[in-house]
Amino acid sequence: MSETKKHWLQTIDWSLFNSAKVNREHLALIQAAALVEANGPDYAAYLVPLFPEEALQSKIRHWAWEETVHGEALGRWARLADPAYDLESARQRFSATYRVPIGAASSVRGSPAREMLARCVVESGTSSFYRALADATEEPLLKLICTKIAADEIRHYRMFLDEFRRLDGTEKNPFLERAKVVYGRIAEVEDEEFAAAYYAAHGGQEAFDVKKHGRAYLAVAFGIYRPEHTRLAAELVTRALGLRLPKLVAKGVGYLSARSIARKAAQFRAAA
Repeated sequence: MSETKKHWLQTIDWSLFNSAKVNREHLALIQAAALVEANGPDYAAYLVPLFPEEALQSKIRHWAWEETVHGEALGRWARLADPAYDLESARQRFSATYRVPIGAASSVRGSPAREMLARCVVESGTSSFYRALADATEEPLLKLICTKIAADEIRHYRMFLDEFRRLDGTEKNPFLERAKVVYGRIAEVEDEEFAAAYYAAHGGQEAFDVKKHGRAYLAVAFGIYRPEHTRLAAELVTRALGLRLPKLVAKGVGYLSARSIARKAAQFRAAA
């Protein structure tokens, strides 16, 4: 860790690890997640040039550093759970398969505010994912790491939300345009990045197939969600859109969303 600020990774008690409690499907998710989180420097290289304000650039660099630390923590846990796992080869495979659009002249989302909104969607998903994984696992060290990461992702969400609101005060994006950004970013969960990470972690010698490897990832990832986790994601996303869900509505959305992704998980498992 290159930054001087102390991070919770430095205080983790690695002796908590209990190999008897490792779930192989959860391990597969962590091996993929470690690759995505470690991609922080590439995301910083893409994002920083899009924003001229030094204060925002500094926030983005710190966010990227924390994402990289998450990758370190998850990678270290993965090596404890599977000492034979070649993390470095997986990282090289991932870099060769998926690239962040570094050098883009402008945001792929259409504007600076929309870029921040898309980041809110990502942090909504990651915070709910790590909360779900923390609740699903019985391995104490992984539960602790995922709980810590979930808290970081909520903090990241708030930072991006503040920046979105500030920038949108000038851009004044219509609601339908904001909704398009949100929908598009949610749809990307079945797109290339997670598929590439799962392939890089588990692909062996076969060729990368975005549809096949994406569904293999989602068959496992979707299986850990419960209504309280999908409700959290829905509340965060709608808040970024400027909406507030009443408690009963949020509960209903969480329940229906959980049922929907459980059906998808079953379909993907059957297809695999």
